[in-house]
Amino acid sequence: MKMIPLLFVLLCAMVPQAHAASSGGFSHDNGGDICENTFKNVRDNLIAWILKGGPKDLRFPEGVTYETFSREMILKMNAAKINCTDGQVFVGKAEKTCKNFIAADGSPNIQCNKNRFMSTSISQQYIFVHHEYAGLAGFEVNKGEDSNYQISNQIIRNLAGTRLRIVKSTLEFIEKVAGVSDKAKKNNAICMFIGRINQG
Repeated sequence: MKMIPLLFVLLCAMVPQAHAASSGGFSHDNGGDICENTFKNVRDNLIAWILKGGPKDLRFPEGVTYETFSREMILKMNAAKINCTDGQVFVGKAEKTCKNFIAADGSPNIQCNKNRFMSTSISQQYIFVHHEYAGLAGFEVNKGEDSNYQISNQIIRNLAGTRLRIVKSTLEFIEKVAGVSDKAKKNNAICMFIGRINQG
């Protein structure tokens, strides 16, 4: 019975490691601002999801491949500057939570209204963040003031499915290993299981 708490400690320890690995080499400006920090945390989780092949199950617009999508999204996530403001954010005359644009110096930028972004649900934040990078990458181009969420609306279902599969496999593993009396075999099974999760 002492194995189960250890398993969860090890699983939890993997999270910051995966986060650090996914964000290595990426620039983080103004990390003290809670809005920008939240945006970047979501971005880093999306980077890890893309690197593990998460978008393979998405339905892409005609002419867009999984490989092209993953490459361009990572490039934009690496390059774009993030800014949260107290002021209103507009696309045309429509007020938005966030917008993406190319600055005068040619750099990709994303700007969000701090209050609107922070008051949305976590799932909606994932959609917003994904949408802004997909816009910069040219995969979700707005029609005037109307936003295009063709790909972004799919990601919550996809991420939720991934979490459910991990939870299910974890519970099945706990049930299986609980009946193993040999300590060495039990520890070996734990290491193999964690390695399998870490590889996606």
